[in-house]
Amino acid sequence: MLSYLHGFHAGNHADLIKHFCLFALIERLQKKNKPFIYIDTHSGAGLYDLSSEQSQKTGEYANGVARLMNAAVTDNALQRFKQQLEPFIAQRLYPGSCYLASTMLREQDRAQLMELHPTEIQALRQNVKSPLTHIHHRDGFEGVLALSPPDIRRGLVLIDPPYEQRREYQQVAQCVISLLKKWPQAIVAIWYPILTARAAEKRGLSEKMVNELSTTLDVASLDVRLTVDDQQTDVGMVGSGMLLFNAPWQFDKDIHSGIKTLHDILSEQGKGHFHCQWLKESD
Repeated sequence: MLSYLHGFHAGNHADLIKHFCLFALIERLQKKNKPFIYIDTHSGAGLYDLSSEQSQKTGEYANGVARLMNAAVTDNALQRFKQQLEPFIAQRLYPGSCYLASTMLREQDRAQLMELHPTEIQALRQNVKSPLTHIHHRDGFEGVLALSPPDIRRGLVLIDPPYEQRREYQQVAQCVISLLKKWPQAIVAIWYPILTARAAEKRGLSEKMVNELSTTLDVASLDVRLTVDDQQTDVGMVGSGMLLFNAPWQFDKDIHSGIKTLHDILSEQGKGHFHCQWLKESD
């Protein structure tokens, strides 16, 4: 099933926690002159038009990136993230994960972008044109394992499927376990949704996946979570999280203030919660 199109959701609260974490991770990788590689398993179209019919139909960006851009921000990391977004927002555009990452690559860095959806891959090839990136029309779970370990061993992998089907949660878990066996030093970032009862049989599967991976793998794991409403509300997704393996030392301190600020800006009447919690710390 390949029905999910991110254009309906670009710039929402889930994108902001995901992309702020991604931005901060890449900033950390840039602190050393050594090259790094970025691998994106579910790249989507790369760049999204906030004035498009898809985006206007849901209007999710209005309670997401529009709020952030209109807010006064004192946290330095979040302010730098805002500055990275400003040229796009000025054109009514929003950069997806792979596009954001591609704008941050240095001459020595590389990116591998994967997308399976037949129309999204066409848009991705139109939107991302950089000699530092390689685009693959393939299944991201299969692709990241086939490409690992890469020649450049410093690297970051983003895994963020749409979770349309229950089996995707198990696919993520199996992929990450296999990936870290092949490439133990990889920084692996997994985005996951936090769902209400309206999501029926998928509610609780993210939390189960996070618990399974953090207890199975003997790897440092940091859970970053942001919800903008309580779980009794009549919407399917009230927030999301990023489960990070091999996150840089003290990365929680890098992003804690920014995540708190995002919660303050995006939450509905102060509802919801946030945390940056080590589930397993490095030795």
